[in-house]
Amino acid sequence: PALRRPPPCPMRVDVKLWRTETVAGVAAFSTVAYILILNPLLLNQLGLDVTTAFWATVLSVGLGTLAMGWFGNLPLVLATVPSLTTTLIATTAGSAGLPWQAALWAVVASGLCCLLLTATGWRYHLLAYFPPALQHSLVFATAGLLGALSLQQAGLANYAQQWLELKPSAVGAGLLVAGLLAIVLAQQWAYTRWVAPLLGLIVAAVGAHMLGLAPLVNHTTAPTLTAIPQALWAWLSWDLLSWSFCLAVFTFTIIDFFGGLGRYTGLMSLLPAQVLSLKNPRLKKALYIDSLGSIGSGLIGGGSLSIFTSSSAMGIMTGGRTGLTAIVAGLLILLCLAFSPLIAAVPREATAGVLLFMGYVLVKLAPQQRLNSFSLAVSIITALTSLFTFSLDLAIGVAFAGHALSAWWQANQRTQAWVLSLISVLIWSAIIANRLS
Repeated sequence: PALRRPPPCPMRVDVKLWRTETVAGVAAFSTVAYILILNPLLLNQLGLDVTTAFWATVLSVGLGTLAMGWFGNLPLVLATVPSLTTTLIATTAGSAGLPWQAALWAVVASGLCCLLLTATGWRYHLLAYFPPALQHSLVFATAGLLGALSLQQAGLANYAQQWLELKPSAVGAGLLVAGLLAIVLAQQWAYTRWVAPLLGLIVAAVGAHMLGLAPLVNHTTAPTLTAIPQALWAWLSWDLLSWSFCLAVFTFTIIDFFGGLGRYTGLMSLLPAQVLSLKNPRLKKALYIDSLGSIGSGLIGGGSLSIFTSSSAMGIMTGGRTGLTAIVAGLLILLCLAFSPLIAAVPREATAGVLLFMGYVLVKLAPQQRLNSFSLAVSIITALTSLFTFSLDLAIGVAFAGHALSAWWQANQRTQAWVLSLISVLIWSAIIANRLS
């Protein structure tokens, strides 16, 4: 459809355009639907009841997308992105051994940091000190983490000793391949391409049930949805100032910060010319909604919210240009609450193929620029660090240290070199202190 200036209110769309915006909303929903299944299964690893996590996920994603449509008037979908949830698991329950309360407080703290950076304008200025090669390495680190979690979910790997230990499992390998194969085949047809992850998840879940794999075990001691805020408040203590928690918050915020701006930047090429600048008031409002959504989602147990690239792109390419697209998608997401009894029946092994596929997608979406051999080597090393240690803080430490060294080699990058070196020292100091404690 031809580009048009969006109206000030998403509901004031020309009658002839209602159908286009509605179809775009349905298309966006079909692309994000699998997140509503995948995210609760991942949050279950933190100790949350899978049904409670499903309610929290659906409410967070649905209400966040509605807010993006109504207040931001943008055809963008907010969702609990798998890479962020995986990062949350690795930085809290994984390497630091923190409880689920700490993980959710890390989400809230990250949302507050992004909100502060947006309000002060530093969310844009900080990008000048972080070269695209560093962003490339951080994407590779997250992709390696998704691969590690995929192997763990399939029962093919164990990180009990904080190092990759492979475990032979014909069933796990078969389900991983079945899920991946279903996704690859679904992407061959235009009508199923955007629901490929959902189809892969369903195929793997059916296969798991046919093989007699048990569904997820709910945590009977986990709080209900209404009790999560009370449990978070009751957990408040000096533990929030511990090295492990501060390192988890810093690592998670770095990934959330770069991931959020990266997704916005990638979608700019699909949006109308009126909103191509990150400093456009509507996109600045979207960044506020993003940050506030993460804070609210963390407080009810849904994880961190961010722009979901594939779903938003699908809505835009189908003709969505206003917030009505997001409103339709948000309402359809909320209707999925009716399927909550089914979520606990999905075995964790069914998620392996989707997670590995999302790691591949992340690598494809990495910042596209010509990298020198050293920068490419740093990206590969960070990915391998995540894969073999299931520790994103170590991978990010490697990335910052490597690119700080690269900046010192360039005579015109002294300010950038000092900034990256300072951050590297802080990261490695926190890592060492955390390991010693």
